[in-house]
Amino acid sequence: MRLKKMTALALITMSTLAGSAFARGGATIKGVVNGDNHRPTGKAEVYLLHHEKGDKKYTTVDSTTTDADGEFAFGKVDDGTYIILARAGKLRDRSEVTIHDGRDPAELSFTLQAGKARERAADDEDAAVTSRAKREYVNYVGQVVGKDKDAVTGATVRLLDEDGKKEIESVTSEKKGRFEFYKVPLGRYILDVQKGKLHVAQKVTLTETDGTESIQIPLR
Repeated sequence: MRLKKMTALALITMSTLAGSAFARGGATIKGVVNGDNHRPTGKAEVYLLHHEKGDKKYTTVDSTTTDADGEFAFGKVDDGTYIILARAGKLRDRSEVTIHDGRDPAELSFTLQAGKARERAADDEDAAVTSRAKREYVNYVGQVVGKDKDAVTGATVRLLDEDGKKEIESVTSEKKGRFEFYKVPLGRYILDVQKGKLHVAQKVTLTETDGTESIQIPLR
């Protein structure tokens, strides 16, 4: 009986610690941006903005661009309320989202329109985007494909240090072969991709650019 009680207590403790770790890890905000023709818009700019209640000043927490399918994602987002601003040229849309207990919110959808969301806050949002600080990290996004350029899901994608001795992070390619590493410090790395007997490793250098590095990995 005592062993059972200790086991139950251990499980509760592990569950609590796991929950805390999950909350500290942050949430992932995903979405899709459509143009005024209601079709997915690639290379649209998407900004993650934050401001405290009562403070009109916005801070750019992160930024990215949509892929060919109009999709974007922000990872490791701390609890709080944010404005997601999407724009392409003079077209724009925005949405407010709140992260609580590190839980991922529902996937967002934007439809870009001329002059949309031009309320008073819009000018402050644009000012935050224009004055964003120099980057020290990027969101590293890519796609794993086969020899015929078909998407490969379920591949293990590891980001290693420059010497290939230390693993920085590991993810699994998802739908359309897509993989993402969030907020990776700028520098040199080795990208190691494997599925079954197929394997490829290559050197990559992450630079400031527009905040998002994208790469297509052929797995043979």
